[in-house]
Amino acid sequence: MGLGFVLATTTMSLWGVLPLALEIALRRVDAATLVWFRFLVAAGLLGLWLAGRRALPPLHRLARGDRWLLGVATAGLAGNYIAYLTGLDRTTPANAQVLIQLGPLLLGLGGSSSSGSATRGPSGPVSSPSSSGSRPSLRASSQPSGAMPGCIDRVCP
Repeated sequence: MGLGFVLATTTMSLWGVLPLALEIALRRVDAATLVWFRFLVAAGLLGLWLAGRRALPPLHRLARGDRWLLGVATAGLAGNYIAYLTGLDRTTPANAQVLIQLGPLLLGLGGSSSSGSATRGPSGPVSSPSSSGSRPSLRASSQPSGAMPGCIDRVCP
């Protein structure tokens, strides 16, 4: 068993528990606070590691276009993570994990549909808001009366 296999298994395991840990964290703090804290810790650790290797690049040497690109990339990454946490707050970790893993597939389908090679789907809305104006909950706890807690469609773990 090589180092690559160990690192890949570690990454897979951490990605598997990430939605569960984030759901617990979202009970105490909001999505934006979690994002800036994650970015602050990651920037600090990366900065320390690069400084220790004497490989920290000076920001003043970046060209104007590169600074703008760095800002856009940071804002895009933060927006993506806030959207993921907001979705996780509205659904279960299992749903969030399935949807986040479908991202590359959906990107490919979107790219192929914009080039005209995919077939056109139905033109109606995907879902309509409820008449009361509240957002529907996708959590497993919103089961019909008589269902056991933790069971989905009468299937229990």
